[in-house]
Amino acid sequence: MSNPNQDPSLSTTPPQSPSSPPTTTFPKIFLKSFSIRPSAHFHSQLLMELTILYREKYFIIAACILQIWHSIATNLVYYLENFYMTSAQRMPLFDVGFNWLPEISGAWWKLSDALIYTMMGSVLTLLLVSLKVNWVSSSFSSSSPNKPLWSAIALTRCMLTVCVLQQFRIISFLATLLPGPSHQCLYTPGPDMYEDPVKTFAYPFSDTSASNPAGNNVEWDPPTSLFDIIFRMDASTGCGDLMFSSHNTFAVVILMTTFYYLKSTLSKLFISICMAFLIPLTLMSRKHYSIDVFTALYVGPIVYELMYLKFKDPDTRREMRKRYGLTFSSKPDLDDLHFVFIGGNKYEIHESQLPYDMHTPPSTPSPQDNSSTYVTLNSDSDSDEQNHNV
Repeated sequence: MSNPNQDPSLSTTPPQSPSSPPTTTFPKIFLKSFSIRPSAHFHSQLLMELTILYREKYFIIAACILQIWHSIATNLVYYLENFYMTSAQRMPLFDVGFNWLPEISGAWWKLSDALIYTMMGSVLTLLLVSLKVNWVSSSFSSSSPNKPLWSAIALTRCMLTVCVLQQFRIISFLATLLPGPSHQCLYTPGPDMYEDPVKTFAYPFSDTSASNPAGNNVEWDPPTSLFDIIFRMDASTGCGDLMFSSHNTFAVVILMTTFYYLKSTLSKLFISICMAFLIPLTLMSRKHYSIDVFTALYVGPIVYELMYLKFKDPDTRREMRKRYGLTFSSKPDLDDLHFVFIGGNKYEIHESQLPYDMHTPPSTPSPQDNSSTYVTLNSDSDSDEQNHNV
């Protein structure tokens, strides 16, 4: 209820602009609001994102090469398991998680793979949609409402963190060979092997295979040549690349990226639910031991946070100009005109597309001040301080 004696100049209700663009409002638990960018702003956003990706081309090439190296390393550890691990060493280890959770097979075995691809695809889709949609921070967002989303910067952050984590992972599974618990890696001595002497299990069986092939699963297919190690591409049915879980490593990076960059509470809720299902599904499919999953759950966030603090996003006005050649100009006293210069050409942008350090924070008047609580960008008294001219 309004107070009739209250000074209208001290009203805490923000002024309503009849010309402001309409926003679509959802329940607060999902998404506070968003607005669709007009074609001109979408075009300028697309050009800015492509410029950032082009300037990061050497890093992207290096990241792709590291993905190939990771594939080679997973093939190498598969080869080493066949060459060095005896029948006794290839017997699966006891795991508490395996005792608590039932084993799944068949089409259910692929569910964890489908889930991680769904998480990756959903975040990638949201980042692409952000070229056209301007998300407004939800009530649960830890990011600044004035900080724009640069999809290209978020993607390079993902790639940087994944590459670092994969190097730690390669060192871990190549340093200590662990027997694979998944069905294609499972070693099961048959009845015809029960009478074999102990040396058959404890010592190398032959020059080409340390374990007796009679206990191998029919899907056991390790690389046997240098060509196989380098060129085989298999992200699902390898053996030996256990410590730490690649499924949960990617999932943790996706989860961190969602909470750091995406402002939709619905996306955070969806990714969190997927993460909660991925952990038991990874164990139920016997793709990893519990220690592999647990290690990924704390190593991933630690590395992401350290990389975020050490290599901060170049998203200020000065850094965007220095690193990506994007020059921003803002003239709020002239009908809120904002521009970005790309390759010598000037493109109009919205205020939300400006670097966050070019946003003018709202001023809070003192109780004795009779001015309005909300200060518009084209205020005559502050226009000189709020202009950001090139």
